[in-house]
Amino acid sequence: MAIYGRKKRKIEVLAAGALGLFTVATLGVSSYAWFAVNRTASVEVQNIVAESSEFIRSVTYHHIYQTTTVDGVTNFSFNAGPTSELIIPTYSRATEDPRHQLLIEVELNSGLGDVVAKAYAKNNILEKGNAWSSIDWAENGNPLSSIVTIAYIPAENVRHEGEFLNITKVQGDSFITLSDDGTTPSYQQNLDLNGVIPNHDDHFSVYYVLDYNVDVIESIYSANIGNPVFESFEVTENGLKFACDFKIAMENA
Repeated sequence: MAIYGRKKRKIEVLAAGALGLFTVATLGVSSYAWFAVNRTASVEVQNIVAESSEFIRSVTYHHIYQTTTVDGVTNFSFNAGPTSELIIPTYSRATEDPRHQLLIEVELNSGLGDVVAKAYAKNNILEKGNAWSSIDWAENGNPLSSIVTIAYIPAENVRHEGEFLNITKVQGDSFITLSDDGTTPSYQQNLDLNGVIPNHDDHFSVYYVLDYNVDVIESIYSANIGNPVFESFEVTENGLKFACDFKIAMENA
């Protein structure tokens, strides 16, 4: 069983070093920094939910506390108390710390009828072609939609246990889909995040987990070895900054 909590983990230097040596020998010194660090900066997601007064009573954000994996099943424990720091924590393959999720609790008004949730990206980042090279990363501000997943969690699947909200990990939806070999991306600008949420006579909550799509991160970074946007000193020291370029909205079905 793997458990990751507040205690800082010691970085496994030998494992990282072995991979780094392979990288230097085969791909050149410029590649070493990414393979040793390969991380994003924490991402601000202020007002990511379009707060329509017609549909939404309140929006609350919860930070990740720990993850546990038993027999291949991963569970997230989020702090039940809300946070005003609206960020997705840093993803880092160097530390192997998987705590980089953010839980969004959306309390909906009563008597809405059937409701659906959708995510709308600002632009089609692959409009010039289905290849990472078609994106001008500097010009596009490193769009978060390229690397994020959004998982819908019905209220009945959220376990309120003491100071924590516990959730079993489910597969999220992504704006990006990769080819079978992991190299060619395609982009869906609008996402349907769940099926129809039926009418409720009282106000109620639905939940969404924001997470990183690790396969897509690996594909993007591998395709951009040597790109200064990804390999400058600032990036290797502090992580690559991404900009939130999409909104989640509640609508009538």
